[in-house]
Amino acid sequence: MRALEKDPGRRYQSVADLAEDVRRHLALEPVTARRTGPVYRARKFVRRHRVGVATGAVVAVSLAAGLVGIVSGRIEAQRSAARAATEHALVVPLKAAQELKELQGDAESLWPVTPDLVAAYDTWLERAEALSASLEASAEDANVNEPGLRAQLLAIRERALPETPADSGIDPSHPEHDEWERSREEIELTQKWLEYVSAKAGDERDAKETEWAEQAEALLPELIARLDELEARVTRRVGYAFTREDDAVWHGILSGIVSDVEAFATNAGAMASLPQELGWGMARRREFAASIDVRTLTGSDARERWSDAVASIADRDKCPLYDELRLEPQLGLLPLGRDARSGLWEFWHVQSGSEPVPGPDGRLAIDDETGIVLVLIPGGTDVLGAQGEDPRQPNFDGEQAKSNEGPIHEVEVSPYFLGKYEVTQGQWLRFTGGNPSEGRPEREDPEGGPRSLAHPVENLRWETARDVMWQMGLSLPSEAQWEYGARAGTDTPWWTGVDKASMAGAANTRDEAYIRERKGSSWRAGDEGPSDGWAYSSPVGHYRANDFGLHDVIGNAYEWCLDVNDPMYYRRLNKQAEESGRPVLDPVTDAGLSIHVFRSGGFGLDPEDARSATRFEGGVGFRVIGLRAARAVQH
Repeated sequence: MRALEKDPGRRYQSVADLAEDVRRHLALEPVTARRTGPVYRARKFVRRHRVGVATGAVVAVSLAAGLVGIVSGRIEAQRSAARAATEHALVVPLKAAQELKELQGDAESLWPVTPDLVAAYDTWLERAEALSASLEASAEDANVNEPGLRAQLLAIRERALPETPADSGIDPSHPEHDEWERSREEIELTQKWLEYVSAKAGDERDAKETEWAEQAEALLPELIARLDELEARVTRRVGYAFTREDDAVWHGILSGIVSDVEAFATNAGAMASLPQELGWGMARRREFAASIDVRTLTGSDARERWSDAVASIADRDKCPLYDELRLEPQLGLLPLGRDARSGLWEFWHVQSGSEPVPGPDGRLAIDDETGIVLVLIPGGTDVLGAQGEDPRQPNFDGEQAKSNEGPIHEVEVSPYFLGKYEVTQGQWLRFTGGNPSEGRPEREDPEGGPRSLAHPVENLRWETARDVMWQMGLSLPSEAQWEYGARAGTDTPWWTGVDKASMAGAANTRDEAYIRERKGSSWRAGDEGPSDGWAYSSPVGHYRANDFGLHDVIGNAYEWCLDVNDPMYYRRLNKQAEESGRPVLDPVTDAGLSIHVFRSGGFGLDPEDARSATRFEGGVGFRVIGLRAARAVQH
């Protein structure tokens, strides 16, 4: 169209120019008559060189595809390598976490300590040693190709952002963390109790609630100060921030694993020592399991002791209460001899402490190191509970009898072992490594003087008391066993008699010493018992024993029983006895409830609340109670 342009200046300037454009067009080259862009020129080039361009295109596409394949392969290889590296880095920590979980589960199940568990203890110790070694493992160690857990964690923390005040927190792996937790819970429970009492109108509060609230309020500042001290010690840097999300995720996983393994390694090391140390770690269990058979059954001393005991117990003339009982030697126990007053045989629970020895007065001397003493209680039938209607019937407690103590019911009890004393703080401390008691030795009694580990352990949850007794090859007594032992054949409100004065020298209940220590507290005059000389708990065995040789079944520490609190329990026992024509044998109730029974009263309760039939109840988490050990006779 250039030849027809209106502007002469834009037309072909000569025939030669026109002829050149015609030639270009026929040759499929760009013509000068139009503006030539890259697309136009490329189109002409392709039309001019169809075969060459096609061949080149095939080659170019192949090269491009190959290049894409190479690049994609390299990217995928890099991703695979990264995944493999991550998976490889996870192997040691995740394996350690799984092994830790299994070791902890096995440790909880490898109880009670018996000779047949020696092989299991050996295997556990080998696995625990390998797990502890994984904390510091390095490439130089034999058969180890990964850095230790701590090294991996430190490498990640080097990439963390600078620490801020918000990064400080409670270290759950700190040795005092559990004590901090208990202290915090104690304050929460105290504050809840105060809120509960404060919410009641004045006429709705009974005297005991008011008094306990006053005591709790006075104690609260001391508890808070103690918590502050503990919190300062268990606080460290626990928060770490990262710019990369994968670092943050990996740090969270690894720090949790390292913390758990460190705590395990520390506890395993601390508790792996022999009997002079506290707590029963696996090494100590293994040592005891390997020796207990010889120490209590097959050794010459054990055989001689058991021979004398078995013969005496089976002799009706020597031990008429046992009714010719054929007792077999009991693993873990050693006979101590017959109590001169009760005539019943007593036994040393070897695992729980040193052997008790008689003092100058002939009574067993109980100190911080003494082990548990069990009395073999003869079997028989007895009427339990209390009633206030008919003085001609058994167990008449008059107006003191409460509705949850009836109806009275007859039961039959097989021979069993029951603690001569309440479990002491020393016995609990040696076995568990801790002492939860409020009345610890460092807290002096203002009336009775210095406290010791021979005082009863208390401040225990029911679940904890049950579990520790099981670990020791013992148990909590059933209600029937507890009351049968506490009564020792009597049917009066207290085994000492029908009035409070009879308890003098036999019980630690609320008395003038207790009242003086709580000046200004609410208290009904005339409710106190005979003076016992202690404002708080007294050492176990301090007062005289009942006819079975049991001490402190009136007051001192509350004592957990195995049973749940079932309001219809006693009625059902009577119905079962009526249907079968005989008393129920060894009754115990577990109706699926979470509220359990405790007995004995306590040093701060009136004597009427420490009768043989008195029953109390405590739910999950209720933790002001002690215990008395029991054990079934092994056949």
